[in-house]
Amino acid sequence: MHALKHELKFLLPGDCTPSVLRILGHLAQADPQHPRGFVESVYFDTRTLALLNEKINSDYLKTKVRVRWYPDAGQVASGPSFLELKRRIGTRRSKVRIETPYPAEVLSRSPLTGAELAGIPHLLRSHGMPVVEDFVPLLVVRYHRWRFVEPFTQARIALDTGILVPRTHAHFLPAANPTPLASAVLEVKSPHARLPERLAILTELGCRKSSFSKYAACYAHVAAAGAMRRADS
Repeated sequence: MHALKHELKFLLPGDCTPSVLRILGHLAQADPQHPRGFVESVYFDTRTLALLNEKINSDYLKTKVRVRWYPDAGQVASGPSFLELKRRIGTRRSKVRIETPYPAEVLSRSPLTGAELAGIPHLLRSHGMPVVEDFVPLLVVRYHRWRFVEPFTQARIALDTGILVPRTHAHFLPAANPTPLASAVLEVKSPHARLPERLAILTELGCRKSSFSKYAACYAHVAAAGAMRRADS
């Protein structure tokens, strides 16, 4: 099997999802372990939004801190939760993933101002990664994910749709915006720095390569909705 060295992202209009799923169903194989499900993540940042600014400014070094779990088909949180630290230095990536002591059903009900979530990033210290910043859980992002494997290149493909923000930290952000983003995201982990040739047809549906960040896009989505509410009041 080829090593999956590249992680690519492609944006596409959300209303193209049915067509994209039909194409992927014909040209790729459903992931044998997790073909479909939901993903819910709490994104952390510093009080000065240092991690958000790294993404906005396209810094050479980027860091992502989040807690993630996987709701079932009925969007009920169950199973374990995981703390993830992802770092990108230029084109190189590293990732640390730690199971937290809190089950998903607990964190799904925990307020973002609560002690459980606020203390989770300190678990990184047990893995030799010093935490010098005071990370704050800023917002929750939820989406529906379909997973595929392209049989010829063994590229692993994830289509994320219905990306929305069900909860925010009230001290830092306006109220949550339940309206999904207009875009869907196709993530491709592949031995090649391009979309597999068999899937090039997706570009005809508006699929385009992007450095898209769900965290940054959802932060902007909530902030814009809050500004509109203030303007209308």
